[in-house]
Amino acid sequence: MHILADSLVHLPFRLDFCAKGPDVVPITCDIDRYHTILYFPPSMSDGTDGQGIFSEWAWWTGTILRVTIEFDVAEDFEVEVARRAAIQTGDEVLRRFLNAYRLKFDRPDVHPVKIDVRKLTLTGIHPDGRHETLPEPFDSFFYRTMPTEPPLGLSLNETNRKEIEAAVCNPISDAAMPEHLRLDAQRLRAHGEHARADLVETLVQL
Repeated sequence: MHILADSLVHLPFRLDFCAKGPDVVPITCDIDRYHTILYFPPSMSDGTDGQGIFSEWAWWTGTILRVTIEFDVAEDFEVEVARRAAIQTGDEVLRRFLNAYRLKFDRPDVHPVKIDVRKLTLTGIHPDGRHETLPEPFDSFFYRTMPTEPPLGLSLNETNRKEIEAAVCNPISDAAMPEHLRLDAQRLRAHGEHARADLVETLVQL
């Protein structure tokens, strides 16, 4: 049987997007035997906020991502085992993407977010093409002034999507750790935790 897991993920922060049209192309990534697709909110969809139009470019922010995970299972599979596998894979894709976004756009407020098991649906696709909805789990950017140019350096768009996609498909190496620590220090300073930020920054020098 083929399994399709699908989940909306509500973020506690906004991400910026730019596109020549209403959509940013999804990111696809294979992790082991799991095929994942990460979808971004189209402009003017639920959870988005239009920021501006620049000739053919549209700029908006959004707080909802969608992730799908596809994989094959044996006919005697256990639903809860498949659900856990889908969530673990989806969480890993989200972690890789949000960390890559955080570094690329210098966003210390961005951090990994996990899938809510209550928001995940599982569909079983039988060899004959029949679709079966599987049981639910037992437990059940703001700117003060408008920029003159589209913020391509601050948003996910066609000029940098391939770089982000590569980071999603290849785990960020330890070499990126100093950059993450630098962003952690920025976040602490923004909250007035200067002593803690100083301690984090000393780790960058180690």
